[in-house]
Order: sequence, then C-alpha cells, then structure tokens
Amino acid sequence: MQEKRYLKIVTLSAWYDLVITGILAIPFTSILLIWFLNTTHTFLNLPGVFWIFEPIHLLFVNLMGIVSFFWAILRIKHTSILLWYYDGLIRLSLAVLMAFYMLYYQVSLVIVSFFFVEVIFGLLQIVFYYKLKK
Repeated sequence: MQEKRYLKIVTLSAWYDLVITGILAIPFTSILLIWFLNTTHTFLNLPGVFWIFEPIHLLFVNLMGIVSFFWAILRIKHTSILLWYYDGLIRLSLAVLMAFYMLYYQVSLVIVSFFFVEVIFGLLQIVFYYKLKK
C-alpha cells in the first residue's frame, strides 16, 4: 500500500521532468522558456542577473534537455526503487548546483521555484528508497 503511494509521487516527478525537459530539449521551445523566465525576472524585478544566452549556451541547454527527457521516460517505463534513489541523488546535486550559482554568481532568483522542486522530489525519493529497502 505504502509503495503504491510512493510510486505515484515518484512517477509524478518523472512526468514533471518529461514536460520541463521536453521543453528544454527542443531549440525553439527552450528559447521560449528562457524568454518567459527572463520576462518573469524583469517583471517581478527579481534580484540577480539573467544572462543573455548565446547559441553555444542553448546547445548545452538542449543537450541536457535531451538526456533528462530520456531519463524521465526510463523512470516512467521501468520504475524501480534503485532508479528512485539515483534520481533523488541527481535532484539534490542539481539543487546544490543551483544554490551555488544563485549565491556565487548571483543568477536570477527566478530559478528558486526549480530549486525547491528538486529539493522536495530529491529528498522524498531518497527517503522512500530507504523506507522500502528496510
């Protein structure tokens, strides 16, 4: 019973990744997302810097989007508690990276929402892994 509840949350995190990283995987949609984030940053007058993206930056955004997109599909199609654990570690690593960029480079706080999603899903998945492993 508890495992089914955990599975729903972990699957939700994979679907979230599928949507967000699907947008990042495609050049035109990633440009629209970056434009939206930049507009949000400006409209809300958020602290931090929102850097201009050059084509080389977009290439890396798209590469990361493609890898993450297929990682999400793998987690949806072949669910296992081991994948939950590794995804949790990846999410916490991404959250640390985001925090570093926000603190050291003063990047826009528009990424705070992404930061919290990564921390919450990351911690939940690692906790679920250890609870089910007992």
